Amino acid sequence: MLKRGIALTTLVLLLLTSVSFISYGEGGNILKNPGFEEISGQLPGNWSPEIFDNKPDAIKLSVEEGKGRNNSKALVINNIKPNDSKVFQEVQVQPNKIYKVSCWIKTENIAQQPGSANITLLNGSGIHTSTEYSDTKNDWKELLFYIKTTDSSNMKVGCRLGGFGTPNQGTAYFDDISLELVNEEPEDVEVKNFYIPGDTSGSGNSNNAQQGSGSGSGKIILIILAIAAVIGALIFVEVKYAKKASKNNTSDNNDGLDNKKNDKKNEKEAEELEEEDFEEEDYDE
Repeated sequence: MLKRGIALTTLVLLLLTSVSFISYGEGGNILKNPGFEEISGQLPGNWSPEIFDNKPDAIKLSVEEGKGRNNSKALVINNIKPNDSKVFQEVQVQPNKIYKVSCWIKTENIAQQPGSANITLLNGSGIHTSTEYSDTKNDWKELLFYIKTTDSSNMKVGCRLGGFGTPNQGTAYFDDISLELVNEEPEDVEVKNFYIPGDTSGSGNSNNAQQGSGSGSGKIILIILAIAAVIGALIFVEVKYAKKASKNNTSDNNDGLDNKKNDKKNEKEAEELEEEDFEEEDYDE
């Protein structure tokens, strides 16, 4: 009984944990080689460069050992001259969904604020440029934001130093970049929208974000109901088993009483036989 109770409690905790996981963030990092540990030539594997001025005296892209957050490897973009340099990875995403984007950035000798180190996202015809870091005080700084995808399933995620029409100079380090699906919009967090050139509606993505949140809430309710059904079934089985065990114990007890009665009856009959034998012997004498 104790073991079954422990098993039931463990299952309930696992189910509740899974609900929490599904609710808030949740799909895991879909980027390959996010820490830039795998190298192909001088560049990180699964990542591709896109550089405005690709001359050797204008740009140096590299993966450097010991330059990461924990003395690991880091992607290094060194714009020797003012330039717009980025390293992209293309992934498949779910349209009209919320994603969490995070990355650790460190900068050195950035010439100007506009076009400094950032994460640039391209989703169909939409584009989004994150907050730009120009001076991290020679330390790592986390960049984190949430964004709502467009109706396109393709996304390019880029580590960038520079911008369209805003070339910049200096060195930017990138490490541990992440792109994760979020099933429900977090509270007290602004969800960014992609800028779509020529789109003057100004409300399409925002409405989609609200619909996505409602859909996520509906899924959570269904999951909770499913968990309640499973718990109810387990309790029913447990109660049924307990009743059956109690019935068996009662039957065993009754059998024990019957056996005792039979034993006493047999003893009494044996005594009566002995008395009869004794009387017959006395008579013979």
